[in-house]
Amino acid sequence: MEEKKNKNIFDKILDKTLNFFLSKDPRKWLVLIMILGFVLRFFAVSNITPQVADEMVHGVHAIGISNSGVINLQNQCPLWFYLTDLAYKLFGVNSFSARFLSFFFGLLTIPLLYLISKKLFNEKVALIASFLLAISWFHIRYALIEMDEAMIFFILFAFYYFINGIEKKQRFVLPVFILLAVAMLIKPITVVFIPAFAIYFIYMLFKEKDIQKRNELFRKNKKPLIIGSIIFTISMAPVLIYNYLLYREKGISDILFERFFHFAPELYAGLQGGSGGTFTIPKFIASAPGMIKSFWALDPLISLFGFLGLFLIFSSKKRFVKFLILLNLIPFIFLIGTQPLQTHFAPFMIPLCLSASLFIVTFSNKIKAFDTKKLIIGILILIFIINIYLMLPYLTSKSAMFKARTFAIDNIGENDIVIADARIYRGRIAFMFHDKHYVESSLFSRIYEQTQQMQGGNIIPVTVYFVECIYDDCGWGSIKNQPEFNASVEQMIDFFKNNSQKILTINAGGMDDEGYKSKYFFNIYKTTLNLKPQIYSLIDSTHEWFYYPVMWEGDRYDSYELDTFTKNFLHNFGYLVLWIYVIIAILTPFILIKELFPEILKKD
Repeated sequence: MEEKKNKNIFDKILDKTLNFFLSKDPRKWLVLIMILGFVLRFFAVSNITPQVADEMVHGVHAIGISNSGVINLQNQCPLWFYLTDLAYKLFGVNSFSARFLSFFFGLLTIPLLYLISKKLFNEKVALIASFLLAISWFHIRYALIEMDEAMIFFILFAFYYFINGIEKKQRFVLPVFILLAVAMLIKPITVVFIPAFAIYFIYMLFKEKDIQKRNELFRKNKKPLIIGSIIFTISMAPVLIYNYLLYREKGISDILFERFFHFAPELYAGLQGGSGGTFTIPKFIASAPGMIKSFWALDPLISLFGFLGLFLIFSSKKRFVKFLILLNLIPFIFLIGTQPLQTHFAPFMIPLCLSASLFIVTFSNKIKAFDTKKLIIGILILIFIINIYLMLPYLTSKSAMFKARTFAIDNIGENDIVIADARIYRGRIAFMFHDKHYVESSLFSRIYEQTQQMQGGNIIPVTVYFVECIYDDCGWGSIKNQPEFNASVEQMIDFFKNNSQKILTINAGGMDDEGYKSKYFFNIYKTTLNLKPQIYSLIDSTHEWFYYPVMWEGDRYDSYELDTFTKNFLHNFGYLVLWIYVIIAILTPFILIKELFPEILKKD
C-alpha cells in the first residue's frame, strides 16, 4: 500500500514536471537559464584562483567559527562566516564550499531578477535580463569568497517584498525588515542601500496630493514601521552586544565602530580603521572611469547595452523604477568614492542586465527591417559567444592553490608536517593546510632549534612535506623587493632538493599564470626527518592569521570575560539571534521558490 502511495506521489511529480515543460509557460525557459547559470558558476567558483587578498582572510576566518561561540568579528558581520562554515561542514574545506554563498545566492539572483523585471516591465524583458545575468562574466568572475553577491540577493528580495506590499496593501511588510537584517548581518555595507527604502516611502507620501489619502497611507504604515524597526534593531544584537562588551572590558571595538569613534586607532592602523575608508569627491572622480572600464572589459556588450538602456530606465514612467534607480545609485556612488575594488561592484551587474534587456527589446522593436524575435535571438547569441570566449580560459583549468588543497586532503596524514614556502601568501597557506601541522619556512629553523634545546622527548621519524613556490612570489606581490628574504628561502629549497624526493609539480590554472611565463606553480617534496614530538605544539602555536587563530583554536585579542550574569545573558542573547538568522537565511530560498511557483502549494 505504501509502495503504491509513493508511486502515486512520484507519478504526480513526474506528470507536473512534464506538463510544465510541454506547456507554453515561459518559466520553463527560466529553468533552462538557471541550469546554464549553474554550470558556468560551478566551474568558476571551483577553478578560479583567488582574486583578492580578502578571499583568503574571510575564507580562513570562516573555518570552525560556528563551533567557536563568537558572535562577531573585527572587520565584518558574522552571518556570512557562520553560513560558510556550514558549507565547509557539508562539502569540506575547498574552493567550492568557500565560495558557496556567492555561488548559491548569485545563482538565486537570476530568478529573483526575473520576478522583479517582470513586475517592473514584462515577461520578455524579465527572461532576457535573467539570461544576461546568467552569462554575465563580471557577475560570475566575482563570485568570490566574499559577501557581496549573497548580500545583494537579500537586499533585492527586500525590494521585491517592498513593491509587493505597496502594490497590494499600500504598506511596508515585515519581511522587508527581516531580509534587510539578513543582508546587514552578512555585510554591513548594506547600510548604504537602506536609505533608498526610506527616501522612496517619503517620496510616495508627498507625491500624494490629497492630504486625507496621505494621512491614511502614513497611518497604515506607522505600526509596521515601528515593529519592523524594532525587529531590525534586535537583529543587530550580535554586533551591538559584541562591541558593547568588548569596549567595556578592553576599550576597543570592531573596525566599523572604530572608524567612527576612534577608540584605539593604532590597533587597526592600515586597515581603513580610524580616518580611512571615507568617501571623498576626488577619489570618486579619479576612480569612476576605471570602474566603468572594468565593466566593459569583462562584459563588453552587456555593459554597452546596459549603459544605453539607462536612458530608457531614467525616462521610464513605470511604477517603482525610480526606487530601483535610487536603490543602486546611492551605493554605486558611495563605493566608487570609498572602496573602488571590482569585487564590490558585482551587485551592480544586476540592474545593468535589466537595463541591457530593456534596451535590446526596445531597439529590436524599432528595427523594422528585421524580424524582432530573430534579431533578439541573434543579439543574445552574440553576447553569449563573446562572454564564453572571455571566461573560457578561467573555467577550463583549476587554480594551483585549490589543487594543493586537494593534495593535502588526500595525501598528508595527521602526524605529518608541512613546511610551506614563506613566499606563498600566508592566507593561502592557512587555507590549504589549516587542518595539518603546517609551518612557514621562515619559522621552521627557529622552531627546530627550540626543540633541540628542550629536555626529554624521544626523537621520532616524521614525514615532512615541503611546498615550494616556483614563481618566487605566490600571492604577496612584494617578494621582488625583498632579495635577502628570497635568498634565505632558496637555501631551504636547496636543502630539500638535495635531501628529499620531489613527488609532485602542480601546474598553474584558473588563470594563476597571468603575467607569468612558466606554467608551473608549486613543487612538493617529501622526506623523513628525525624530530622531537614537542615540535608539533610549537608548530601549531604559529597558526594565527590576520588577528585570529586558525580554526578559532587559541586566544583572541577581542575575547571578553563572561563573568557576570548580565554579560552571559547579553552574549547568549546575541548568539541566539545570530542562529535565528542563520535559519532564516537557509529558509529564504524556499520562499523564493514559492514566489516563482505558487502552484506548488496548491492542492490538487
